[in-house]
Amino acid sequence: MTSAPRIAIIGGGPGGLILLNVLARHNVTATLYERDAEFSSRAHLGGTLDLHEDTGQLAMKGAGAALWDAFVKHSRPEGEEVFITDKSGETLFHHAPPPNVANPARPEIDRSTLRKILLDGAPEGSIKWGHGFVSATPVAGTAQWELAFANGHTAVVDLMRWRRGANVAMYAGLKLGLAIAEAATVENMDQAVAKYEQDVRKIVVDAAAMSEANMKRARGPNGAQSMIKAFATAFPTGVEQPVVQASSLAE
Repeated sequence: MTSAPRIAIIGGGPGGLILLNVLARHNVTATLYERDAEFSSRAHLGGTLDLHEDTGQLAMKGAGAALWDAFVKHSRPEGEEVFITDKSGETLFHHAPPPNVANPARPEIDRSTLRKILLDGAPEGSIKWGHGFVSATPVAGTAQWELAFANGHTAVVDLMRWRRGANVAMYAGLKLGLAIAEAATVENMDQAVAKYEQDVRKIVVDAAAMSEANMKRARGPNGAQSMIKAFATAFPTGVEQPVVQASSLAE
């Protein structure tokens, strides 16, 4: 006998909401638990996000055509423009994306707008507001977990996922959603999770390595010059290269 998995997603950030929407597009039921009482609980969700073509944008496309269209409508390709100046205001680095590009590399979008797009795409009743996660306890003799929340609610589930972040978390949500949809049943969940972990391992490791390298550059003896060099090589093929004053990069 086979059965559909009971899936819990902890947290209504970009990664969790992508997973919820991807599962819904493949007719897989899941419940997302969010500690905020409602969408308007937090007036500010931080600054803007630049969604990368191979992670965040890919996840938005996988979450559904309507969500992708809404992202394109509300994102700002011009937000990719970057200036770095010295303390006197002299430009050391300038990158301006080419005008009228059909597929911008890293368009910016407000975090609250992105969240609203993903919430609007989620199935009615699939999000439980006011559920601050407390603990997950294995259910004896099974592969299930009992979840406990700050409001006293409990739930028993077959699969629980919790991931914070933006681009990589969204990409991970896409890949996990596709893997679960392909598995379809509780009996195939181990295989689905293994496939997901294999799919996302490289991009997670690469992102962590890049973050560590940038921290070392920034804290080094020539941090400013090193970071400018990193920016100058960071833009993908097809995007106009930054203008860098070579004399400012001398170390």
